[in-house]
Amino acid sequence: MPAGWNLANWSGCVEARDGGEDITDIGPATAAGRFRPYYYDTTYRRVGWANVTTGSGRNRVQTSPTDAVVTLARNATLWAAATGTAPYSGADVCTTGNAYATMTVDLYASSSAQSTTAYTVNFCRGDNDWSNVHGLSTSSGNGNAYNPEYATLVGYGLSGLGAPVSAGSIPPLVNPSATAAAGPNRMCAQNAILPLTASRSAIQSAVDAITAPVRSGGTTVVTGMQGAWYTLSPEWQSWWPNSASGGALGALPLAYRSRNMNKAVVILTDGDNNWQGFYASGVRGSAAGTELMYNAYGRVADWNGNFTGATISPVSQSNADTRLDGRFAAICTAMKGTTSTNPADHRIRIYVIGFEVSTSAQRSMLQACASSTSAPYYFEAPSAAALQGAFSQIADSLSSLRLVE
Repeated sequence: MPAGWNLANWSGCVEARDGGEDITDIGPATAAGRFRPYYYDTTYRRVGWANVTTGSGRNRVQTSPTDAVVTLARNATLWAAATGTAPYSGADVCTTGNAYATMTVDLYASSSAQSTTAYTVNFCRGDNDWSNVHGLSTSSGNGNAYNPEYATLVGYGLSGLGAPVSAGSIPPLVNPSATAAAGPNRMCAQNAILPLTASRSAIQSAVDAITAPVRSGGTTVVTGMQGAWYTLSPEWQSWWPNSASGGALGALPLAYRSRNMNKAVVILTDGDNNWQGFYASGVRGSAAGTELMYNAYGRVADWNGNFTGATISPVSQSNADTRLDGRFAAICTAMKGTTSTNPADHRIRIYVIGFEVSTSAQRSMLQACASSTSAPYYFEAPSAAALQGAFSQIADSLSSLRLVE
């Protein structure tokens, strides 16, 4: 586990598996099948520094350190002690709109300086920019420590330290759970996957409890399909709590193509894979805006290091979205277990409901994922009212499969 791991501040979610294992159903019994724990350290004051000047014209005075000062080897320890991270080597990356109040950092002005100089520094807002346990104040009077996003979330009712809070004063958009404004589980999924169950009430309760984070790293439809696959794959026998491990049916999930048993996934999505860029408020993934927000796959840098042949370059939200589309297409094919267009050949039948699909490219992607491009395997629901009809036809189809096949 990472240094500083604290279960009291962690909701327990994990990231997508890397190295290509995100497109397999391998169980967690081996190292290759295990998951990276999501532990998202604060980036407050860790994104970079900006030159700060006072005065104007001939009276303009540079009050921040230059690149040469910041990157001096002898200043690394001093900088880390003051800011919690190594220095960013660029300059002028913060602006009035995305920088916090200034703070003072004592650094050596040169390699031969005998004493340190107090430099005034600004820091950019990061995408995980909040207090971790005992860091920031929610008082705006504390200019060097005040974090407006942290204060806003605390104001909504989220705990500063990760403890459960009362739901009484919390707006509907915020989940009254152990998810805190103070990391390390910010942007973490707030609802566990429900294993296979024949209980309608359990399913209804799980659906009713679904709550989205206040902010996220975007939409990765492939991650939803990963979770669905794990609940159906025989590789996950004995790993789901409260699932049958014997009896008349045998251990669940059953083997693929078991007699008198069909495996099916129903996915509801708009098909818009979206690797979130930095928010309009100035919160960004990196100082220069060359990183996107953290999501189930980590950073773009994580993706580029683990998915050979699918590099996101140059870094942009559009390029990243295209790569996510590719992963989604790959997992659909892998789950079906064949490139055949005959649903009867598929080890998992995939039903897709496209909800408010906005582009022809998204429509084509979703149709290609479904076991067939037409009903009952593919539907489009332009409105919430149309969803009921789509689900009813899918239910009828599944009932027919059980009775006839």
